[in-house]
Amino acid sequence: MTAFPKSPLSLWLAEYGPYQEEPPLTGNIDVDVAIVGGGFTGIATAHTLKKEQPSLSVAVLEHEVVGYGASGRNGSFAMTVVGLGFSVMAMLKGKQFVKDAHAYMERAVDGLEELIRENNLQCDYTRPGFLRMATSPSFVKRIHHEIDLVQKLGIGGIEWLERDAAREKVNSEMYLGAMWEPRLGLLNPAKLVREEKRLALERGAMVYERTPVEEIRRGAKV
Repeated sequence: MTAFPKSPLSLWLAEYGPYQEEPPLTGNIDVDVAIVGGGFTGIATAHTLKKEQPSLSVAVLEHEVVGYGASGRNGSFAMTVVGLGFSVMAMLKGKQFVKDAHAYMERAVDGLEELIRENNLQCDYTRPGFLRMATSPSFVKRIHHEIDLVQKLGIGGIEWLERDAAREKVNSEMYLGAMWEPRLGLLNPAKLVREEKRLALERGAMVYERTPVEEIRRGAKV
């Protein structure tokens, strides 16, 4: 086992417990795909490439340990929210953008759950759903406006909960109602990225930790 660096850790990384690092890269290697960064994107790309084309040689190069950056320091939500909300994004980007972006995020949330379930990734995953609670009459009006826009765009799965229905989920006298969307997952991001690393290694990808990338040169392969 290797100790973590002395720099501050996120809650997820600090509570993860003993962790077996992959050894750093020494010497030269020649691979089909070299991935810089061992966060969600890098590790997911590695195991997806190996799943789709097992013959590819794939290596992930991580400066610290996988998940050390943003992937191990986020809020643990897998949700469909895009930007600043439906109304604001419709104003800034257009209604079609909102519709397309929400559909994309639905696929992303569902795809993550599928990955976790199919591969038995141990990351404390649950799917409690998303509530946006209204605490004032003006907020009730605002949420209704959001839901009306969603329905006009043909987006399903989002509904208004009246006061009693909302309080059955979170019992507080402050709440006057809520927007409810069941498509939201919670998980431990540090566990997820390390489980994804395990999956990538099992598929035959190479992962090198404590391996900073100091230079990238673009050009024809020699």
